[in-house]
Amino acid sequence: MDTNVTKANNSCVKCQITSGGLFTCHGCHRSFCWKHIDEHKSDLSLQMDLVAQEHDSLQEDSKRLSTRHPLLADIDRWEEESIVKIRTVADETRRDVEKQIQGFQNTMQTSCAKITNEIRSSRQSDNFISEVNIASWTETLKQMRQQLQTTATIRLSNDEDVPLIQMIKIKQETPVISNRPNLKRKLSSITVDNLLTFIESTSPTLTREQFNYIIDFAEELWDCHIDGVAAQLKFISLLNSIGQRCQHDLAARVLEILWNLAHDNRLNEVIQQRIFKSHCLILNQERSPHNELKREYCSRCVKHLQQKQDYTISAIRYLIEILSSTHTTTVVERSNFDIIQVLVVKHDIINILIQNIFACQLVTQDKGKTSTKHITLIHGRCTNEDAIEIHLDLLSVLLKKGDLYLIYKRCEELWDILISNGKASSTERELGFNWFVNCQVDLNRETRITLFENRVSKLDVTKLSAKGQECFKLYFDQYENKSK
Repeated sequence: MDTNVTKANNSCVKCQITSGGLFTCHGCHRSFCWKHIDEHKSDLSLQMDLVAQEHDSLQEDSKRLSTRHPLLADIDRWEEESIVKIRTVADETRRDVEKQIQGFQNTMQTSCAKITNEIRSSRQSDNFISEVNIASWTETLKQMRQQLQTTATIRLSNDEDVPLIQMIKIKQETPVISNRPNLKRKLSSITVDNLLTFIESTSPTLTREQFNYIIDFAEELWDCHIDGVAAQLKFISLLNSIGQRCQHDLAARVLEILWNLAHDNRLNEVIQQRIFKSHCLILNQERSPHNELKREYCSRCVKHLQQKQDYTISAIRYLIEILSSTHTTTVVERSNFDIIQVLVVKHDIINILIQNIFACQLVTQDKGKTSTKHITLIHGRCTNEDAIEIHLDLLSVLLKKGDLYLIYKRCEELWDILISNGKASSTERELGFNWFVNCQVDLNRETRITLFENRVSKLDVTKLSAKGQECFKLYFDQYENKSK
């Protein structure tokens, strides 16, 4: 590695230090401090070891080609078997020709003997030989001459329906990938980046066996060597690209990998959301086999919601992403509509969401707080305020995308949890008012009127916030117009 010491105003790519002498590598054109130049040298040394390892392996493989290749023995066997077949057919055909010739000769000898006897008998008996006799013998000889000439019309023909020999030829196949780098040793960020680029560029041409091999390799890379947000984002982008281009059954494996990655507690929220986004992009393709996979993953999310722990918020975000995508075709929208019906009817997801909102509220009350802010609920990533809001967002998506009305019983439960509840915080009340304003179209006319009579009208307007007053007026107008 050629390096120069420089005093330029650049900084070390590892620690960002700018003081002291910096080394600039002429290979990658990056700068390093005294400490990290040694690490860079170690990375290059490791890459050189990998090159040397591949070089030695290639030499050994090439030496094996110098011995007799197994294909040559196959060619010899094909040659011998073909010769036996040819000789067998030749002998049979030769006997057929000889049999025909012998039969003709026997016929000719019989005819000639008959004429000979007639001529000899006529001469010995001194009988008068008339023109009739001569004409008869001449005609018979003429016919025999014609028969003799027909032997020259015998020809050999090829039986195309039954090929005697199956022809062979060399077929060059894509070799199976082998000798992948030793991942037990730490790889540099440059090496990892190059490997990811290689995987992405070769994946469209891989066979099924090669695809599974390369995906195993990619998983091993993630477990051992994918560090930092940039590398993680590139890895996720790689899986997204592969998943959208490969066959359905292969895409299923990519989806499972992404799903497992999204449940890695070590990832920050940005990476996790990017994984969910990639997962949804693959599933929302217009490929009917993916509909079953989509239903399966949505069912997994419902299980998270029922457990009220761990990945509840992640599951809700995933459902919102996959069901509310705006970049979909009519086929995908229909698929999402059908899934919503299953979630609502079979899994009773609306009831689950409302019960979860109540559970989030209890967390706040158990801690003796009057505000949901800064009270973490899930993995320290989401406040109770955020948790309630995202539950309400999914409820809205289900109603709008599923073309559904929220029944009065559920409206009443939601209102009592967020607004009528004397222990509800001001933030929770604001979230409730905001939802009932934005989603009033998702309640049928009768429900809106009944809700005003039994709940909204009980509010003290003088103590309401601006959003609360807006909600009161909206439902009051609905009530006033009930007779129209």
